[in-house]
Amino acid sequence: MKTKEAVIKKVKWYKDKRILVYLMGFFIILIMIASVLNIGEKEEKQKYNNYVFTKTERGWLTYVNNQAIMFNYLPQELEDITIPSLNLNSKKVYILIDPEEITIQDYNIQRLIYTLRYLNINTFLACSKETNCPDIPIIDCSNPNFVFYFKLSNETKTYKENNCLILEGNNDGQLMLVERLNYALFGII
Repeated sequence: MKTKEAVIKKVKWYKDKRILVYLMGFFIILIMIASVLNIGEKEEKQKYNNYVFTKTERGWLTYVNNQAIMFNYLPQELEDITIPSLNLNSKKVYILIDPEEITIQDYNIQRLIYTLRYLNINTFLACSKETNCPDIPIIDCSNPNFVFYFKLSNETKTYKENNCLILEGNNDGQLMLVERLNYALFGII
């Protein structure tokens, strides 16, 4: 009688499912740790005057008086935009809109309001006419207080008219104007 001896075949390591599962798990954990630690990505930074701008997923981050401030554009991208001199010494500053063109919830308007209030400037909303205007004042550029007037236009420009600084442009153009204005208000440009 012949005895059957068990033949043990040695399975190559790359064919063993258990080892492959462990290797894949280790690889996934390694990728997760690397992404959390930002390994492999070089942080993009730009310097302008005494400010360092760091590229983030939401835009360009810099610090003004130890406060983090986000921008969509770098200052050098907006240097060519001229902002007339600002006299913000009045007790009130208005942000004026035509309610048939722009809403008070507009991102650009809210961004300017945030900056002005951060700088402790009393800021109020107003309409240029009553049609579709919520319960806020109706004013024009003859108002004794300083006024930022948002107007929709195909041409992007700023100019002064009486006590108004008029920010004219389409939505993207107004974003650039507000960003440039914010740089001026923070003293970066």
